[in-house]
Amino acid sequence: MMLNAADVKQLEMVSTLKGVVSILGAWLAIVCAVAAALLFPWIYPFAVLVIANRIMALGLLAHEGIHGLLSPSARLNDILARYFCAIPTFISLSKWRLRHLVHHRFVGTSADYDAYLYTYFPLSFSTFLKQFLSGQIFLGHLLYFTDLDQVIKIRGVPTAPVLKSKDTDTLSFLIFLGGVMLLLFLAGWWVEFFMLWIVPYLLCQPMTLLYNCLEHSGVYLDADENRRSRTITGPSWLIGLFLPLNVNFHGEHHLFPKVPQYNLPHMHRLVLAENSNVLFYQSFVDTMKAVILK
Repeated sequence: MMLNAADVKQLEMVSTLKGVVSILGAWLAIVCAVAAALLFPWIYPFAVLVIANRIMALGLLAHEGIHGLLSPSARLNDILARYFCAIPTFISLSKWRLRHLVHHRFVGTSADYDAYLYTYFPLSFSTFLKQFLSGQIFLGHLLYFTDLDQVIKIRGVPTAPVLKSKDTDTLSFLIFLGGVMLLLFLAGWWVEFFMLWIVPYLLCQPMTLLYNCLEHSGVYLDADENRRSRTITGPSWLIGLFLPLNVNFHGEHHLFPKVPQYNLPHMHRLVLAENSNVLFYQSFVDTMKAVILK
């Protein structure tokens, strides 16, 4: 496939302003949802959904940072990704970056640290519910995204192989969590913190596992490497709820990993116009039928 080099270069341009606005937008939505739930308790279920969705968005913005797509400045990119997106959502940017870049090189092979994610499904609904209620999905998330996999060994919990690295965010985590604990102690906001951050965070774990599954499940063995990643189509409200920040354009992301998320829709149109068979496209509903909860 031959796209115009100038078009590709234009779409690969990274904007600090757009990166910061994306982060601020996610945090603003969280603050507004928290305020609404505190003022009007009956809004709480809706607020939890909004917060969970935006926690997912922050995780995806940390993913942008892994690829250096939040700012052209590598230092600023990592500051934004690590301290405003990753650590507040219990993600080690250093650990995830190492895992994720390997994933891009070896998707669909046994060398991919993320292989267990897309070979994990399909599951029966009862098994999925049991793992969610027992906390296995949450624990698997922590073992994957943090350095806990080096100190906690639990059988039966689906997670990637242990990955040791010289780079670590452990100190940053301890400082952040210490600051949060001190703030909660001084303000007495323990209940509010649990109800308006921990509960939404737990809720977003199965959704995170879901979109990780949808990206490659059922297509990862394709002989064509470009078609081992799935681009998911559907109504904007449905995509925004389950696959925010254009993460549904996963085929385009693997083909052009230097394109920031806000330019992926444009890249999607260019690829479609050039050759609609280069990538694997499937509707959200058909994807669910194909790979989820059989």
